[in-house]
Amino acid sequence: AIVSFNFFAPLVQGDGVSMGKLSPAQRLFVDVGGKAIQDLFHSHADFDVKMLFFFAIIHFFQTILTYGLGVPSGLFVPSLLAGASFGRML
Repeated sequence: AIVSFNFFAPLVQGDGVSMGKLSPAQRLFVDVGGKAIQDLFHSHADFDVKMLFFFAIIHFFQTILTYGLGVPSGLFVPSLLAGASFGRML
């Protein structure tokens, strides 16, 4: 469910459907975790604040869901993405 949500989430802003037309904030949803973390920490691109806030909230709730599953799963990357996106908004 998380992966399918991340695939369709960039369409919320509605600017582009193809990968080449996505804004930097929309690309965060479809990039692999390491690429998204690198973009949040090192990219000089301007991120749309509303889409970045949406990304942060979604990954915050995905972190909560992952923690509450009770099975071994990745908790570090979703929490790092949520924190990095909240920090990027500042």
